[in-house]
Amino acid sequence: MNVDEKISRSVENSIQDYSGDLTKAVKCGEAMVGGNDERENSDTFYKAASAIVEPLNVPDTYYEWMENKPDSWSGFISSTFGANWGQIAKIVNDFGY
Repeated sequence: MNVDEKISRSVENSIQDYSGDLTKAVKCGEAMVGGNDERENSDTFYKAASAIVEPLNVPDTYYEWMENKPDSWSGFISSTFGANWGQIAKIVNDFGY
């Protein structure tokens, strides 16, 4: 298995383990961006974001990619895992984790 396949598989497994309401997590992230950083919003958002920011067994190149080419990383998340995950990645990309 090459590095790209390892990354995709690790992130996919992490996303599958996420048990929260993804639509709500996106809305909470957008609320935080808008200045409403109430604890419930941040807890909900960061729980979802951790699935794509901290997947288990991912190669170090994933973290380098996230840090050095964040637009490419968030585009990968969106195109591979869907628009809601892409929005979570964009918020992480633009505002941090």
